[in-house]
Amino acid sequence: MEKLLATNTALALGAAILDLDGLRSSSKFNQIRSANGHEPLEVFTVETQAELQGIIEEFQGNKLLVVDSAGVNSDINRLVALSSDMLIVPTSPSVVEVLALTEYADFLKKTGEEYKISFKANVLINNVGVQSKSDVIELKSFISTNPYFDLFSTIIHSRIDFKKAFSRGQSVNEFDKKCKAAFEIKQFVKEIKADL
Repeated sequence: MEKLLATNTALALGAAILDLDGLRSSSKFNQIRSANGHEPLEVFTVETQAELQGIIEEFQGNKLLVVDSAGVNSDINRLVALSSDMLIVPTSPSVVEVLALTEYADFLKKTGEEYKISFKANVLINNVGVQSKSDVIELKSFISTNPYFDLFSTIIHSRIDFKKAFSRGQSVNEFDKKCKAAFEIKQFVKEIKADL
């Protein structure tokens, strides 16, 4: 779902995407988009820190770049974190995701100490099933106790329209701007814009 989130967010913001994920889902989405006659997104991939530094320099200022990464602790992801105006961490209500959030908080703490800056990531609860209300409450409680996280109020639910839109190379807003998935993305983007 995170890949669907990256492409939908980039399209809603009019942003380019830096595809650092090993699966290259955003790049594949862009190929599907082009094959279906839609205007392609500007999608970048990098292999080295020098290439990444060039992209970062190109996007300083008013240009928006959504980075789609696996969130692992690496030199490239550290450079992305240090260069970002906003860190967004999508997570879902599961034990595995809570463990990943704990590791990411540790990454933020260590990177902040090393570079003598304070880090906070904005967490988005994502890919939520309709029966997950109590799990979401527990996840919100966990996130609220961690000093390295702020929580978006928007929750993105698991909806078939995300997958249908992706298969056509569209955002959910392009696919059906009145669907619940499109509404959730619009709310999420409003929150991003308010914080930028």
